[in-house]
Amino acid sequence: MRVSAGENEGFSRLAFDWPRDVGYDVAQSGGAVELRYAAPARIAAKPAVDLPSRVKSLTASPSNGETVVHLTVPPDAVLRDFRSGNTIVLDVYDRDAPHIPRQQARASVPSIETAPAAAPNKVSEDGLAE
Repeated sequence: MRVSAGENEGFSRLAFDWPRDVGYDVAQSGGAVELRYAAPARIAAKPAVDLPSRVKSLTASPSNGETVVHLTVPPDAVLRDFRSGNTIVLDVYDRDAPHIPRQQARASVPSIETAPAAAPNKVSEDGLAE
């Protein structure tokens, strides 16, 4: 996994580039942030990226076939995460930053086992679906 960082007016950005699509979760409790990726990743002993101003620390470790990244941010920071291809992006906003984008709700996709069965199409006498 490659990590890149950027600094913008009102927010800092971290981008986690994966070689393939990987599921993830983000949790925040005050200044503690945990990103949990559903795949193991090679972790460098020393981060190869300079941390942006709103990220005070970044550590990563493997855990039961996953990768867990811990960040320290200001306790009143507002987070926004999104996926762009195989890259997971985390923006860390100042609480009073103008134009903080609203977090998009993640769509839950029912699994095959829990998806309701589709009703069969009715066909009229002339052979057209009703």
